[in-house]
Amino acid sequence: QSLPLSHPQIVLSRYLTAGISSLAGLAVGIVLFAANIAVHGFTQEQIAASFGAILAVIPVTILVQIFTLPLIYRFGVQRARLFIVLGYAMAVALLVLSVPFLAGALSTIGSITLGAVAVVLILVIGTVVSFRISCRIYEARR
Repeated sequence: QSLPLSHPQIVLSRYLTAGISSLAGLAVGIVLFAANIAVHGFTQEQIAASFGAILAVIPVTILVQIFTLPLIYRFGVQRARLFIVLGYAMAVALLVLSVPFLAGALSTIGSITLGAVAVVLILVIGTVVSFRISCRIYEARR
């Protein structure tokens, strides 16, 4: 007997689980960061830089999920583990390599807001495309 859920609902549940897990990790990171500030007392510049680094993890995590969730549906969790590790390594390398370029580009644009909007737009489009690919893979395997 089949579940009373459609294939897209099942796929959506995995995407939501990944998103909720990422938000929970972010919340834990912020709490630990706040506790560290309370204990050690940082300067405003150190707090801003550290908080910026915490926030930079969000797009990296979403980017990795965009690429790995379809791979999990295609190959299964066990075989996709290598892709997940490689995905994180590539995302971190991309972030590290792009920081000088982004810093220069954002300083000439004069607004971090435009860069943030562009990142959010790219991640939303990427997530929609990834979700559709995952749905097709899931339906083909059933």
